[in-house]
Amino acid sequence: ATVQGRPSGTFGRVGCFSFHPRKSITTGEGGMIVGNDPNDERRLRSWRSHGVVIDPVPGKKQPFDLGDFDELGYNYRLTDLQAAVGVAQMRKLTAIIERRREIAAYYKAQLGGEPHLIAPAEPTGFCHTYQSYVLRVVPNGEEGGDPSEAEARRNRIMVKLAEQGIATRPGTHAVHTLKYFREKYGLKRTCCPNAYRAMTASIALPLFPAMTQGQLEQVVAAVKRASEEISSTEVSSNKAIAYSQA
Repeated sequence: ATVQGRPSGTFGRVGCFSFHPRKSITTGEGGMIVGNDPNDERRLRSWRSHGVVIDPVPGKKQPFDLGDFDELGYNYRLTDLQAAVGVAQMRKLTAIIERRREIAAYYKAQLGGEPHLIAPAEPTGFCHTYQSYVLRVVPNGEEGGDPSEAEARRNRIMVKLAEQGIATRPGTHAVHTLKYFREKYGLKRTCCPNAYRAMTASIALPLFPAMTQGQLEQVVAAVKRASEEISSTEVSSNKAIAYSQA
């Protein structure tokens, strides 16, 4: 991803990338840190291998030298096998991103104008690589409103998609709602309202470079159908309530 032509990972002191299976580039698990400070690099290389001292003069190590450890580190080494998978994918990075953007453009064209759904935006000067394609569900077809209504509608859509064999998931966690942080800091679910809405009203649709046109059409048709069916049910319920009140 880029902002005004500047790649993500180059803002600030260091940048971090995940290689989780759902990411654009994957090694099964693990990740990568980038930066431009040799001292940072030395410490990070040490920390990922239990805190071993990195020899500043390559080639001087003797067969009997196990190295020393200046500080406590971690066992965070990526295996050679995982690294090989990552290197092979890096060679395909441009094609992978182009295909992800093509799929995102199709979703945008087909679902961007749907009532109750908001497609992701790409501001001028930004290049989104669409590691995920996340829709937001909004009650009454507009921003704001009761978060519980959006969550209920979102959940019903996801269930309908699952019934058709289409896997989805919420777009993100709202960290302040997770038990550890919630209990440690005494946080309420609504204390960070935008993060809460992002978790409860979002749907990540299937997106992977090998998706076929037929699969894309199937997902789009299912999303539209689910949203329309829920809207019809809501209209019928509202009419019944109005009739009973009359």
